[in-house]
Parts: sequence; C-alpha cells; structure tokens
Amino acid sequence: MASSRETILEVLCDTPVGRLREQEFLAEGDSADSIKAHWAGSKEFLFEALRGISAADLDRGYDHPRLGRLIGREILLLVIRHAGEHLGHAELTLDLLRSRQSG
Repeated sequence: MASSRETILEVLCDTPVGRLREQEFLAEGDSADSIKAHWAGSKEFLFEALRGISAADLDRGYDHPRLGRLIGREILLLVIRHAGEHLGHAELTLDLLRSRQSG
C-alpha cells in the first residue's frame, strides 16, 4: 500500500507522502484489522488522485526515484504488478497457515 501511495501520489501527482519504508515492516497488532483500516483510509485518497490524471499525464515522462524515467502508463502498470505480487505472497502465506492448522 505504501509503495502504491508513494508511486501514484509522489511520482504521478507530485504530492509528497513522506514514506518511511523501514517502519512498514514492523509488526503491529494481532490481526489484519489495522491493515484493513489503513487500506480503507488510503483507497479513496488514491482513487481521487487517479481520477485527476489525464490521458496526456499518462503519456508524459516521470522520474521514478529508483527506476529512472518512465511514462505514466508504465508507472501504473508497475503499481498494479507490484500489488499483485504482494497479493500472491499474502495468499500463499494464508494457504500455509491454513495447512498447518488443519494438519
């Protein structure tokens, strides 16, 4: 979620988010509730930012802090792919947890 916020808001929309990447990996709570609440708070803000992006914005170049120069469409594909990878990680982790609980 933080990578998506950083890439969409800072790179595409020139809106600083002040990401603290190292803190994202600290475990908090004993359930997924805090993650769900964080997504609920971020989702509408991200969608609103995306609604403000024009076709011309998607065709122009942007400087990504780690990947160099990319056009807007490449940046959106990067965000989608990265989120999909993490979804796969979460699904595999859940499958492993369930298999341990049933075995």
